[in-house]
Amino acid sequence: MQQVRAFGPQDLRVVDVPDPVPGEDEVVVAVKACGICGSDKWFWHVEEPRDYVAGHEAAGEVVAVGSRVRHLQAGDRVAINNVKGCGTCEACREGAYVRCPNGVEHMGFGFSEKVAVPERNCLVLHDSVSYEAGSLIFDNWGTPYSSIKQTSMKQGDVVVVFGCGPIGLAAIGLAKQRGAAVIAVDPVPSRLEAAVRTGGRPYDCTFRTNNRRYLGVYRSGRGGLCHRVCRQVGFL
Repeated sequence: MQQVRAFGPQDLRVVDVPDPVPGEDEVVVAVKACGICGSDKWFWHVEEPRDYVAGHEAAGEVVAVGSRVRHLQAGDRVAINNVKGCGTCEACREGAYVRCPNGVEHMGFGFSEKVAVPERNCLVLHDSVSYEAGSLIFDNWGTPYSSIKQTSMKQGDVVVVFGCGPIGLAAIGLAKQRGAAVIAVDPVPSRLEAAVRTGGRPYDCTFRTNNRRYLGVYRSGRGGLCHRVCRQVGFL
């Protein structure tokens, strides 16, 4: 199969490597779509050749299964959760791999034609969900969903979202679905424009630091306070 490897600064090459073989609890997924995360920028700036391959927002089709796989079969369309825990602790049994006390591994290798992953890290996609949309479920949507859920946000709340990159835009969309009014904060005009499109009406989701009149609307109408704050600026 083919795979994208980093050989040095701004030196990415497509190389031929052996196909992965699934472990007894693993499946091999033929990658159909893989997002490029902001955290993948390291892949463009390596100082020397690396064996590790970037790409952790992947979805694809199961093409091989291990001997102990019980719930997936060849042909299944799946999204891959890139966070891998021990698989046996209470957190992992609940699907909260990111809280595994025994160690968390962030799986990559999405920039490959095929990847071997634990069966438990795969979510079967409905036929109506494309591979492109499926690749966004865990990272792009799952991250802000967790943030929104923890705020106990409700209809009518005023929410400030700091950072209008892909994760922030998803947070805005999720907050709007819950009936919140969203103030979007970002120094990049193009991202604020995207926030306006994501949130619907411009006065619900546009905020500029020099726009005192707009901020005053919320101060006078909401007692000077927002109800919730979501920070989506993990990579600057």
